[in-house]
Amino acid sequence: MASSCTVAVREALEEWAAAEGLTLTEETWKRLDGLVELWKRYGAAFNLVGDRGTAALVEHVREGLMAVRVVERLGGGGLWVDIGSGAGIPGLVVGVVRGNVALVEPRERRSAFLELAISHLSVREGRAFRARWGSGTFTKVGSAAPDEWLDGEIGVVSSKAVMAPESWVFEGELAAPRGVVVCHVNENVAVAVRARFSAEIAYKARVVGAFRSADAVSAEN
Repeated sequence: MASSCTVAVREALEEWAAAEGLTLTEETWKRLDGLVELWKRYGAAFNLVGDRGTAALVEHVREGLMAVRVVERLGGGGLWVDIGSGAGIPGLVVGVVRGNVALVEPRERRSAFLELAISHLSVREGRAFRARWGSGTFTKVGSAAPDEWLDGEIGVVSSKAVMAPESWVFEGELAAPRGVVVCHVNENVAVAVRARFSAEIAYKARVVGAFRSADAVSAEN
């Protein structure tokens, strides 16, 4: 893992992360460096991200850290499932920082990249599955996933750019009825969506918000 990118990631994000109440270890910064290097190395071959410049990739890391922090603010824990994970935003960042993450991606090449990244970055309790979410359930794709591919209740669920935010706030609750739902939106998202958030972090035009599903709130009360 090249140290030059570590400097770029850390210098760009450490002060911001600390201001948001997120402190990362030296080892975590190095692994985030490794993630950026993987995006650079395999971005074209696996059709992962459009802009593979360091600055753009660092912003993907920031957005993943935003998701981690809003979930921390709500006290969310347990298995984190990232639906339509694609290049692993925010899923691979989540895996590097906290582990215990399942990356759900139907496309074969991107799922292969996620498996490679989980192994390369030594993501603790990380796994990737070829599956898709729809109509309130997960559907396996191909034969790679075992019959019981998702073991245990979902504590946190996220999805970026897979469906409209208005649809995701509903679908997210179905996926994690007793957990935390994470939303990645633009600042001009419908007021009704943003009103659902119990915690949010904004950076420029990007907003990452989260809320507890209705069943989770009822259980707490």
